Amino acid sequence: MHCTGHLKARLTVAAISCLLLLAAGAVAFEPQQDEQQPTPLKAAHAAAAIDATPEPQNLPAGSLVFNSTPPAEPQRLVFIHHSTGQNWLADDNGGLGIALRDSNYYVADTNYGWGPDFGSGNPIGDRTDIGNWYEWFAGNHKLQITDQLYAEYGQYCPYSRLDESMNPGGNNTIVMFKSCFPNSALKGPQAKESLDISSNPLRGQDAYSKYHTVANAIGIYKEILKYFATRQDKLFVAITAPPLTVPEFAANARFFNNWLFSEWLATYPYKNVAVFDFYNVLTTNGGDPSINDIGRTSGNHHRYWGGVIQHRVDGDDDNSNDVSEYPSDDDHPSQAGNLKATAEFLPLLNIFWNCWKGNGACPYAGGGGTPPAAPTGLVASSRGQSAVLLQWSSSASNVAVLFVVARRAGAAAWVHSHSSVAKAPGALQRYNDSIAFGNPITTSYSYRVTACSVAGCSAATVEAVVPTAPIGVAATALSDSRIRLSWSPPGPASSSYSGYRLFRGQGNCTNSINWVMLKAVGAARVGWVDTVDAGLVPGQQYAYKLQAFKNSGSPVASRGYSWYSNCAAATVA
Repeated sequence: MHCTGHLKARLTVAAISCLLLLAAGAVAFEPQQDEQQPTPLKAAHAAAAIDATPEPQNLPAGSLVFNSTPPAEPQRLVFIHHSTGQNWLADDNGGLGIALRDSNYYVADTNYGWGPDFGSGNPIGDRTDIGNWYEWFAGNHKLQITDQLYAEYGQYCPYSRLDESMNPGGNNTIVMFKSCFPNSALKGPQAKESLDISSNPLRGQDAYSKYHTVANAIGIYKEILKYFATRQDKLFVAITAPPLTVPEFAANARFFNNWLFSEWLATYPYKNVAVFDFYNVLTTNGGDPSINDIGRTSGNHHRYWGGVIQHRVDGDDDNSNDVSEYPSDDDHPSQAGNLKATAEFLPLLNIFWNCWKGNGACPYAGGGGTPPAAPTGLVASSRGQSAVLLQWSSSASNVAVLFVVARRAGAAAWVHSHSSVAKAPGALQRYNDSIAFGNPITTSYSYRVTACSVAGCSAATVEAVVPTAPIGVAATALSDSRIRLSWSPPGPASSSYSGYRLFRGQGNCTNSINWVMLKAVGAARVGWVDTVDAGLVPGQQYAYKLQAFKNSGSPVASRGYSWYSNCAAATVA
């Protein structure tokens, strides 16, 4: 099959099949003129960058691999949603109903007006904001609500599904639940520590409550996980709320959804809960809200791609990060965005289901086994404008399948920025961060690396800090045997650094050769004198540059190096 990469809103069964294949990188993609053919990305559970050449993706001997095969027999699934979910399901919009049908899921749903109201006149189906999940899965009426939910077989909005003759009977075994876009307006600081649930004021509140904060939302999700642990006979799939088109709360929404994806289930010991980052999928498009970026190596994604699970969050190349790039008349995602979500979600749902059934590897810690040992020797070196090269070593103990890189720009929050498949145990691993904007002049960058396998992830490395470059380097000949160097420290963005490395080349700054590192000096130094004892030859011209460096850990475990300073030259008289 051959599919076009920039699919506009045209929906047929064949088109949806094509979208699913594109999302997995399984069919050809027609790139725009500025793009290369996609290469399978090496990434899982974190944002991924592009590797130029695919490498064999070998799991440790005896390990399960991710299994994206649909169930062989129909499985009952219920989806809790409102209008955004309705559009996603619709045959003439996101086509999720068709895709679920064709993957052997017998779908029911809830919507406005569904379920008991407990005398309030406000049915529980009307209430699907984050604070309401407490009512559904933790509150006093959870048993009445969930009993009705598991038995539900009706449709509360139009979409195609398996014929009634294919209904496998019994109760729903898969529960998808999603809040609508107002839930991305999370207030308050980016805090992970939450109040005890008995004191959490977001319980039962909607997204317009003043208590709809990051910390309170985290507290709600922590609480409902306790109920999910008691129902391992059900698979629960949390769908993140779609983004807003305005940036006011975008950073908080990104922080919360990154937590939900990468930390909520980090210590959960079972296989019956998973997350699909609907929010992240909708934060990049194909250049226009009516064109998606299915099958592209660029952009933000949550998908099964090249044999691993890719969660890329740093692929937005415009100035509107973390907002919806698929607006319609309001914040409901456009059809192109919903089609992208369908294409990326279905293979993941199959992986979640096969993990739960023991037929494949698990994306989260419930997969069992021993996580790999932590990486060692992290070095981060500036490579000039917006580029930082990372290198580290892997352990031969409990071999890693992939490495996850976290990055922080200046004093901003840590974000997961890349994942790459591991090379041979003990081999030097490399990653080039090509979007370290502000490096090397205005912004320092910090990095941490974690080793992961299907059994879970290691502790992170000690962070490697890349300072900004030294400035104002000057070289002055003092005599026929000495040249004085002077410089100014890096700017305020690099207040944390350990010292400088001094480099010398022969010739002027334009045509210098034979560069060597002379020595390293402490951070307090702002000058040094080069002499014949260090190799100066009278009558020769020499060029000089400096790097700032930062050592981290005791003993030193990670290192970071700035880009070079300006060049200064002088001639030994």
